[in-house]
Amino acid sequence: MADTAAHLVDHVLPQAPYRHAVFLYHAIEAGLDMAIVNAGQLALYDDLPEELRHHVEDVLLNHRPDATDRLIRFAETVGRKKKEEIRDEAWRGEPVAARLAHALIHGITERIISSKSRQSSSCPMKS
Repeated sequence: MADTAAHLVDHVLPQAPYRHAVFLYHAIEAGLDMAIVNAGQLALYDDLPEELRHHVEDVLLNHRPDATDRLIRFAETVGRKKKEEIRDEAWRGEPVAARLAHALIHGITERIISSKSRQSSSCPMKS
């Protein structure tokens, strides 16, 4: 049922990254301790709009019999919007270890090699 709902909703709201984020969040809570994911395409659970998160949880966790219909109605109100890319470079001023952690969590691949090589250096340089 949830899989069918996901396919239906994908036509209205391309929310696979949201579905994956919610699934992984609850799987980790239930004991998942390792998974292979593409961090660059994964939304962060805490960053999801609360209303969307509740609708996706209702479908994935089968909370309500009308969850699919509600998610589809919600998706129609949101419509297909292109993800607006906002570049916040403030994290680049952090120490190297913090920059690496941020890049890994957010799936940022550019500049990670230069930060990694600086980390292994005896005297990391600030960029």
